[in-house]
Amino acid sequence: MSSYNQNIPQSYQYQDNSQAQILSNFGSLDSTFGLEHTLFSDTTPHLGQHKQVTLFQNLATVPTLTSPASILYSQNKGSGSTLSTNLYYSTLVNTVQAYLQMTNLPIVSVADGNPGSAGGTMNYIDTPWNLRIYFGKTAGLTTGHYLVTFSPAAYTTIILANGWASTAGGNVTVTGLEGAASLNIGITSSSSIAVNWFSMGRIGL
Repeated sequence: MSSYNQNIPQSYQYQDNSQAQILSNFGSLDSTFGLEHTLFSDTTPHLGQHKQVTLFQNLATVPTLTSPASILYSQNKGSGSTLSTNLYYSTLVNTVQAYLQMTNLPIVSVADGNPGSAGGTMNYIDTPWNLRIYFGKTAGLTTGHYLVTFSPAAYTTIILANGWASTAGGNVTVTGLEGAASLNIGITSSSSIAVNWFSMGRIGL
């Protein structure tokens, strides 16, 4: 691929002298544009369409939006063995800039919502399509309820609870009761069990 020369033609050049350089420039433009798009010289119905999008620069700072628009950008997170390059989407919602991570979604660990529970875990992932997925594992229980709370209360939860006996021979029944900001997992068993659970709620942008 030839290099583009922005200094031609000069005012003192005759047309027959600069013609070859101008033709070379057109070829360079065609080839450069063709890295991401169909070529200028393409005669198919896909003329001007993208073949790929390369974000060669990982931004050190998050771009700021001051007017209604959307930005797709790449940024590094972590360092050393945890270094990863991630894709982000940002837009303005009611004059507030919102950010969504599109790749390598982080798992966030938070405190479980059952006072007095021992060993319970609670985590969540925020997805690019405005869903927050909570998931965790309760402490071993026999008969009772395990309450998992959510914040903020505006989350609309969709519930699935699953349980199994940690001791052979246990008879397990698991039910889920949806609240405005909570998930109440009811457990009936003849032995101590742990319950895996997850719940989804829409997050506002």
